[in-house]
Amino acid sequence: MSFHRFTVIAVFSLVVLLTWTTTAASRNRYGAISYSRSTGRSGAAAGFSTQAAANQAAANSCYNKGGGRDCYQFIIHFNNTCAALAVGRNGASAYGYGQNRSTAEQQALSKCYGCGIVAWGCSK
Repeated sequence: MSFHRFTVIAVFSLVVLLTWTTTAASRNRYGAISYSRSTGRSGAAAGFSTQAAANQAAANSCYNKGGGRDCYQFIIHFNNTCAALAVGRNGASAYGYGQNRSTAEQQALSKCYGCGIVAWGCSK
């Protein structure tokens, strides 16, 4: 194999690898759900390029809706999927994940008897 042909193949392979890596990384979308146990307020955020940004946006949303400082302590993380949070009057809570809102809500409710959905988000 000639040096020129080897170089062309190596460069082509590198371009393919970089394109695939960039495309795969750009598909990641993050979301978060935040909940204030002290006030019962919640916030959700989805579609962010980093988990940290999604967490901050969800906590800020919760806090801006009248949630307490504990909005910044109770956070559910998710990426490239949907999530839902169910909470009951007795303080019980559960979360679920799924490929769509309905599945995530059903999963959360199946783990929390007598609860209702307080927040959901999809980061796909």
